[in-house]
Amino acid sequence: MDKSALRTAGSTDRPDWQESRLAELVLHLTGCSPEDAQSAVADPAPHGRLSNDEALERVARAIVRLRH
Repeated sequence: MDKSALRTAGSTDRPDWQESRLAELVLHLTGCSPEDAQSAVADPAPHGRLSNDEALERVARAIVRLRH
């Protein structure tokens, strides 16, 4: 995945919009590659839209994964 794919993630019409936006946040917070950001926030069993608390927890866990 390239940065342009992350930039176009703002459309809520796409089923993966929330995960893409979270990956963009992780990308900017950590300076990692777009691919690493996307894989760090990936959920093996998506269950619909995340609540704000769940999204924040997913970003925090992704940052921790990338630091190890």
